[in-house]
Amino acid sequence: MDDKAYYKRLSADAESWRDAGLIDAEQEGALKSWAAMRARKAPAPFSTLSLLAAAAFIIGVLSVLAANWARLSDAAHFIIIIAVLNLTLLGAGWLHSRNHKVLGEAAALSAAAMFGGAMILIGQSFNIQGAPEGLLFVWLLGAAAIAVGLRAGPALAFSLGLVLIWMFVRLSSDPMSIAVLPPPTRGEPLSDPGFWAVAPVGAALAGLAWRWRFVTAWHAAQILLWAWLAILVGALAGLDDSENALSLFGLIIALAGAATACAGFMARAKGLWGAGALAGYAVSAALAGAFAACAGVESDAVYAAIGVYLLVSVGVVMAGAYLQHRWAMALGIAGFMTAAGFLYLRTGGSLLVAGVILLLTAAGIGVLGWWLSRRGNQKGGE
Repeated sequence: MDDKAYYKRLSADAESWRDAGLIDAEQEGALKSWAAMRARKAPAPFSTLSLLAAAAFIIGVLSVLAANWARLSDAAHFIIIIAVLNLTLLGAGWLHSRNHKVLGEAAALSAAAMFGGAMILIGQSFNIQGAPEGLLFVWLLGAAAIAVGLRAGPALAFSLGLVLIWMFVRLSSDPMSIAVLPPPTRGEPLSDPGFWAVAPVGAALAGLAWRWRFVTAWHAAQILLWAWLAILVGALAGLDDSENALSLFGLIIALAGAATACAGFMARAKGLWGAGALAGYAVSAALAGAFAACAGVESDAVYAAIGVYLLVSVGVVMAGAYLQHRWAMALGIAGFMTAAGFLYLRTGGSLLVAGVILLLTAAGIGVLGWWLSRRGNQKGGE
């Protein structure tokens, strides 16, 4: 049950509580007013426009400061940057205290983004040198503190995005020592403490997104989860060391995605918030992993593997329809089209073989549809 439905149910229950003598009429009215206020949500266009305004504000402020940067002293640089950042934070807190949630979240997002911009401008003013990953690390800590302190969903999603970017920058950049973590060994995530630190940090931020019902942040957490897992599995499979590494990598991702999808659909059946998105991303990971496993097969056996993948993607479409999850259906269709295109784009492939595989797949789908139709007619269903 989502938040809106919960508060509507609470408003309806207030009447039965009054009839039972548990509360009086005045308490019933107060409870209904509070539930109505919490159930009321800002229209989607207003929320989007507020976030666009926040983005324009960030770019505008930094542009104005940068245009006049050379004319000001270093002390003026520092005072202006700190003043703008703190005024934005104070404005976000004031808007939240006045129950202007959407505008408050936009201001909090502005403050989280400007935190990094402020560090960059201060570094330029005082000629402070540092590694990009060090900047991103401190930035994500500051953005996360703002998101948690103001309980702002967009800022929390922004923080999760910074964690993802920091992880990729740390693993791909030349090793440089920063104050918090030792320098990484480039290309070896398993020996990097920073890579392992992403898991608890991401899990903590994802837990807040789930607890506070922040949809955008929850989606960002799912992307971070599968990106981190893909790097982990890729390192364990040794993608650069073995001819069959791609197939092994894809198989592990496919199995992990399938298991997570099953858990997500079971949680969705119990009405847990966010389970549908968890299942959707897991289905996407499973399909991507299965495709990598099939595409990594050597010699002409790849055609048989892709044929099996085509049937699996059809099964995903059917499962999505049965479970009433349109995202899973769309992913199954996308997986089917990707595999069909792969048959024609594969280097050295046979157009005749590709056509035969697609015809056999079409025949299998037709037989399956005929069987389902007969089964439905026998049960008097549709």
